[in-house]
Amino acid sequence: GAASLVLGRQHDAFADLTASLAAMPSCAFTRTCRGALFLALGGAESAVGELDAALKVAAREALALGLRGSIKLSLGNCADALRDIDAVLAIDPWDISVLRDRGCAKMALGRHADALQDFEAALELDPQDYCAIGLAGLV
Repeated sequence: GAASLVLGRQHDAFADLTASLAAMPSCAFTRTCRGALFLALGGAESAVGELDAALKVAAREALALGLRGSIKLSLGNCADALRDIDAVLAIDPWDISVLRDRGCAKMALGRHADALQDFEAALELDPQDYCAIGLAGLV
C-alpha cells in the first residue's frame, strides 16, 4: 500500500491499505498511509480522522502527528496544529519541516518572535533551506 501511494497509484494504494487494515486494524503506519492518501485525494477531514485513529493506537507516531499537525495548520486550526507539532519535535527536534510548520503556526497565532526562533532553528540545521529563509523574511 505505501509503495503504491509513493508511486502515485492511488486506487491500488487504497485497496492495499484497506486489505492491510482488515488483517491488522491496529497498525498505526497503515492508518497513517491511508491518512496521507485521503489528503492526496482532497479529503483533509477524512485524513485527520484516519490520523486520529492511528494516534489512538500509537500516540507517539511522529509521522501521523506531523501530518495531522500540517493538515490542521492548513485548515486554520493553528492551536491544535501547534500541539501536534510540539509533540513531533519532542520526539525529533531536528525535523526542519516540522520546525517550519511550528513557526508558521506561531506566526498565525501572533507569536512572531517565537516564530522567528523556529525559522532560525531550521536555518541552523540547514542554512540553505530556502523555505525557512523566506519564512524568516516574513516575520
